[in-house]
Amino acid sequence: MTTCPNCKSDCVQLRHKGRKAASTVGGLAGAVGGIASAMSGLQSGPSYGPNGGTLGAMLGALAGVLVGGIVGGGVGSALGGKAGDALDEGLFDQYECTSCGRTFTP
Repeated sequence: MTTCPNCKSDCVQLRHKGRKAASTVGGLAGAVGGIASAMSGLQSGPSYGPNGGTLGAMLGALAGVLVGGIVGGGVGSALGGKAGDALDEGLFDQYECTSCGRTFTP
């Protein structure tokens, strides 16, 4: 059990500051990348499948953008979380005492 070096309390919690920040940034970057990829696919889509008509092209484009953003955001968030874990272990204080507020790494 980890205890606070300042007040000796055992009321400590993990902070995960690096994981939270990197996961957010990775998720946003992945979503933007996924949407950008889907948008570039929109330009070539009508030449490959003109049989669906205008409504089919619009629905396909919307679905592609949504799926690209969701998948890209999920992948970016997961990879950012892994990078953030490395930051948490090596750079940031890992724990915070809920009694006195001190942050520390044991």
